[in-house]
Amino acid sequence: MKRRDGRQGGSSALRGIGAAPGVAIGPAYLFERGRVRTPRYHVPQAELDAEIERLSAAFVLGEQQLAAVQERVEREELGAATLRGPREYGLIVEAQRAMLRDQAFVDQIAALVRQEQLNAEWALRRVVRDIKGRLGQSEDEYFRERRDDLDFLADRVVRNLLGQSVDLPQIPPDGCILVCHELSPADATILLLEGKVLGLVTDTGGKTGHTALIARARNIPAVVGTVNAASLVSRGQSLAVDGAHGLVLIDPSPDELNDLRAGQEAQRVQANELSSYASLPAATTDGVRISLLGNIEFPEELQQALTNGAEGIGLYRTEFLYLNRTTLPSEEEHYRTYRGLLEAAGPRPVIIRTFDLGMDKIPMGIKHREDNPRLSAPSCAPCCAPPRMEICRSCFRWSRDRPSCAKPAPSSRPCGPSWPVRASTWPIGSRSGS
Repeated sequence: MKRRDGRQGGSSALRGIGAAPGVAIGPAYLFERGRVRTPRYHVPQAELDAEIERLSAAFVLGEQQLAAVQERVEREELGAATLRGPREYGLIVEAQRAMLRDQAFVDQIAALVRQEQLNAEWALRRVVRDIKGRLGQSEDEYFRERRDDLDFLADRVVRNLLGQSVDLPQIPPDGCILVCHELSPADATILLLEGKVLGLVTDTGGKTGHTALIARARNIPAVVGTVNAASLVSRGQSLAVDGAHGLVLIDPSPDELNDLRAGQEAQRVQANELSSYASLPAATTDGVRISLLGNIEFPEELQQALTNGAEGIGLYRTEFLYLNRTTLPSEEEHYRTYRGLLEAAGPRPVIIRTFDLGMDKIPMGIKHREDNPRLSAPSCAPCCAPPRMEICRSCFRWSRDRPSCAKPAPSSRPCGPSWPVRASTWPIGSRSGS
């Protein structure tokens, strides 16, 4: 390998995607579960019912395992005196639990078991492969990265089917740089919340993945998508991670470390200087007051927005509730998510936008297509048309319950739903009676 300046010798450099800014220097700690081998075999007709029962039991067990992970994470978060809500990182695990509770997902696998007399493990991989293929056709990077979530989910269920251990994560030492091929949402939630990891390097992933999201929320410098870091780095080897520029140095020289530390100190000074302005009111030079609100995609991003001076949430995207599932989220699921965000925001305003997916990125649970997806109604029609008014009803419920969640805002700032840009009131006006 070559140095950053292209010369041979000295330190080696790996390039990836800067997923969380900052500089971290420390010894490498390799974490790897390894992809489970999936067997394939024929199931006799007389044993198909038992095979499907085995499949269902593996899904139930997987949901119970993730429930235990979520409980542990939320228990640790409750002990932290921060502005974030107690379900901040637990919601990431909750999303995976929802997928395991998706009966339509299980039924699709069971149908393949019966039709082709396949074992449950192989049928699961087949169905997941098909769903990943559809997600891979999306132009949106966020949707493409959800394919990794499906793989992690399938690994968990396959391990349960094979009777293998699942949630036995290795505990990294203090002050290490965690290096791995890939990191599941459950592992990332546990390992990065321990407070032992200084930096993160992965072979796969992107900026919109759950691992990157958690790293940013925890201010852990991270570089993802390096392709082969896990195979090139040895445990204990000295690493320097530059999350802002997507750079990983292996065995950095003293001069390179000095440069990085100088840059790190400059970033720290700048961040401290900027943070001193975060609590100041936003106003123009002639005294006009401006309300500065955050734009978030996950509840986990609320704390970062508030820390940086946001006075509330002006746009909360709801698309994540619809991903990687074949059935739509229930009204209660919407309500729990929005209420949790509301409680975490306290008296601050929160505006929830109905999902803006469009027919080019339609959730698997909505069986509707348009000849020209760019001209389709992004979310208004699906949200307003029975029986899919869950998001509307849940927004009204949490708006109604706001006084019991937190003290009312001192001003009349809005708290409620928002719609994507429309050229007319259709279909909202046509459904107002509902």
